[in-house]
Amino acid sequence: KQNPLKQGVSANTTQRIEMIQLAIQDHSHYRCDLREIEQIDTPLYTLATFQSLRRDYPNASIVFALGEDSLNSLDQWPGFKEYPH
Repeated sequence: KQNPLKQGVSANTTQRIEMIQLAIQDHSHYRCDLREIEQIDTPLYTLATFQSLRRDYPNASIVFALGEDSLNSLDQWPGFKEYPH
């Protein structure tokens, strides 16, 4: 939904989903998972999303796309040090 480390995001939720769908439109084996977007009131951190995806798709290859600005703050994300990378 909203990265607490990032301020002043110019694309709204709908636009962000559309960008992902455009990026994967020619790759039928990819899909845009909306579990973070659909989470209503509670924060859902990326680590919890990865854990949830792994439970739901134990044998799948999971691709995570993020911008360079998020990559630069990745070490500040909750659970970063605990997650194998």
